[in-house]
Amino acid sequence: MKTSQTGKGKIASIVGITILVLIAWLYSIQPEDLKPKSDLVVNTDATGQVPDEGIKCFDSSKYFAIQKSIPDSVGSNILVKFKSNSDQKMDCAYTPAKNDFEITNDDAEYFLTFTDNYILIDSGTGPEPRVLIAYNLNTGEKVYTDRYSKPVTTIANTITYWSPSETKPSAENCPDLADFTSKGLGALIESKISVDLDSHSITDSGETECVATQ
Repeated sequence: MKTSQTGKGKIASIVGITILVLIAWLYSIQPEDLKPKSDLVVNTDATGQVPDEGIKCFDSSKYFAIQKSIPDSVGSNILVKFKSNSDQKMDCAYTPAKNDFEITNDDAEYFLTFTDNYILIDSGTGPEPRVLIAYNLNTGEKVYTDRYSKPVTTIANTITYWSPSETKPSAENCPDLADFTSKGLGALIESKISVDLDSHSITDSGETECVATQ
């Protein structure tokens, strides 16, 4: 009797193991859409690459810029790649290569926009007006710097923005001056100007605005 019970126990064990193996095998051949899925969503660029943390990319018909933030600091390094055609797709990855143009962070710098032949950089750690910097992408030279407030618009190589003026704020040209002052703020008169980056000629639109400053 003892021998019979022992045999039955071994058979039961073998059957149990076999069932477990069978279950595992059946699960392994289930269709992919029946298996548990992660709800993680990642952003990819046009080529399907997953951008590294701290990287942003900006595309135009002629250029592709990769902005890489500086760990434990402000500002970013910016890498510009030159496209061979307007439809060219590039990886959103900070990988310098021959003929690329790199702007290493100097004073809290960030990508702003492209014109036909220039890249505009925003610089600063405080509120507007901040610093606008233009680099000529044909020569790699820094060609223009000014303080500015948004919005910034571009047509060809001409940029338009609000620039601090030398005009002193008064009740006549700054209706909100008393309100600004009561809140402990300063005031600044800005002029809307256009700058041709090729010739450095400046055109004043005649438009002004009064803005609060800290």
